[in-house]
Amino acid sequence: MKKLLWKGLVAVVTFAAAAAARNVATVAWSKVADTDEPVNPADTSVSWPAATGWALLAGAAGGIARVLGRRGSAAAWKSATGEHPPGVQVA
Repeated sequence: MKKLLWKGLVAVVTFAAAAAARNVATVAWSKVADTDEPVNPADTSVSWPAATGWALLAGAAGGIARVLGRRGSAAAWKSATGEHPPGVQVA
């Protein structure tokens, strides 16, 4: 049961972090590029620099959000239960 609760917590927190990361990436893009983010970077009317720049920014924001979501979930789990989350190895 603990493992199921852990997976649910991680899913909810990571989803919220990913949504926030998308918003942060969109705002950052509009500040740096002075345009909206590419809706479809695969569209040939989007320049290579814009497509790859958006991919780098969105990918980095998503990766950071995933780490923050997992670490935050682990800290909350340990605070609530006094144990490390199921399946999380401690160094």
